[in-house]
Amino acid sequence: MRTKLTIKNGVVALIAYAINFLLNLYIRRLFLMKLDSNILGYDGTIGGVFTFLTISESGIGAAITYRLYNALANNSLLETEKLMNIYKYAYRVVALVIFVLSVIAYGFLGFIFDSRANWEAIRFIYSLTVVDIVAQYLLSTKRILFVANQKAYVCVMIDTFVAFVGAICRLVILIVIPNYKLYMIVTVLITLLSNSLITYLSYKEYPYVSKTAISIEDLREIQLFKDLKNYLAQSICYTVYGGVDNILAAKFLGVNYVTMSSNYKSIERNVTVVTEKMFSGLQSSIGNVVYSEQNERVYEVFEELDLLNNLYSCVVVNCFIFLFQPFISLWIGDSFLLPTSFVLLLSLKIYANYNQRVVTLFRGTRGGFEKDKPFMFAAAVVNLLLSWALVIRYGLAGLEFGTLVAALLIWLGRTKVVFVELFSRRQLMRYVRQQARYIIVLTTSVITIKLLLILFSAEDSLWIRTPLSIACPFLIFVLVFIRSNEFNRVNNKILMGIKRKLRES
Repeated sequence: MRTKLTIKNGVVALIAYAINFLLNLYIRRLFLMKLDSNILGYDGTIGGVFTFLTISESGIGAAITYRLYNALANNSLLETEKLMNIYKYAYRVVALVIFVLSVIAYGFLGFIFDSRANWEAIRFIYSLTVVDIVAQYLLSTKRILFVANQKAYVCVMIDTFVAFVGAICRLVILIVIPNYKLYMIVTVLITLLSNSLITYLSYKEYPYVSKTAISIEDLREIQLFKDLKNYLAQSICYTVYGGVDNILAAKFLGVNYVTMSSNYKSIERNVTVVTEKMFSGLQSSIGNVVYSEQNERVYEVFEELDLLNNLYSCVVVNCFIFLFQPFISLWIGDSFLLPTSFVLLLSLKIYANYNQRVVTLFRGTRGGFEKDKPFMFAAAVVNLLLSWALVIRYGLAGLEFGTLVAALLIWLGRTKVVFVELFSRRQLMRYVRQQARYIIVLTTSVITIKLLLILFSAEDSLWIRTPLSIACPFLIFVLVFIRSNEFNRVNNKILMGIKRKLRES
């Protein structure tokens, strides 16, 4: 049952987000053609500001989620009710804190944007973002039940349908009455509608989650305050990691550079959303495995998932490296191209983020957030200092380098926690050797594709780059790992699944 639900989650996510991805690419192109492109730069920079404000969430969602896996696995209704109500009331407090902080932070926008900026647009976008963020914290708490109970596909289907409707509305606005205010209002309304529908369905699906009374003693019993204190370091790290680049770019390079980099990052973000939705269905299954299986079996699952994740990562990152520039040129024109150094560092940062995905999923099943706090703090400091030092001389490439180093530190910290908590030193050595092989495969595939493009004089051809960027890393990866135990286990499971489906049909 776990496998079927996981596959269902992944397939639904993949198809749904692929459709919306293509539609959003066309919408963004229309926006750049019909409206002031700096609007997107303002939006991205203000998004960076709110990344800092949302530090007040301080890991409440993560702290509640990993406890819910255990409560649902043990069919503990009372514990589930208490956790959900703690989550709800905590997010109400967070929403209030963010509103107050947003009012204070408004006074500091003058340090980011100069007097030549479109302040009417900045004020409108900022106000709308306040409404959007606060509403999300008030309405999004019910999602966690579907995710923890292996029904994330319910949220995916609702999000996708509503997002599709919203995309059509934004498309009509851009074609009929190009107006950025209407465009952004629709974007916020879509988020509100999606969360409202999921909240309504959760009451029907989980009627037993009632208004169970909670007390300070309940919070002490589950040691929530301890986890939140320790998770604060991770919140700070992600705040710096996710918010500093756009702010520094707007301050030192100009808001137009935020717009240009966001064109690349919007593609990366859409692909990552598809990826995360595919893998999100695994979180609860991994929680079940961690709490119900023996160590060696848990590590086998870890290895199998890591193999599949790295195969996917290798293909996707090769596509980013070789397809970003020709695709941007074809999509919105050569005037929006950024240097190759930026593309390469952005792609390597993506690889570092993708490659730690399985470690992150297993990390999410455990508490003890203080254990990777030093790594999170180091990542935040290094990212801020490196990005600040390099942005003026090296531009956007300098920002990406700082973020890449921070991503590697986060990966290191999570790996340490997972292998201390769940696995042995011997298994850690296996993991390190395997990661070295993955990096060699990535490097080999990049060099091979580059040589083939030069050989066939096709460096500027998107249509030749595309099949090469997909087929070459896939084939090299399979050739290197085809004789490994984890590859054979994955292959056997796939073949058994196909045979079972054939028998059922």
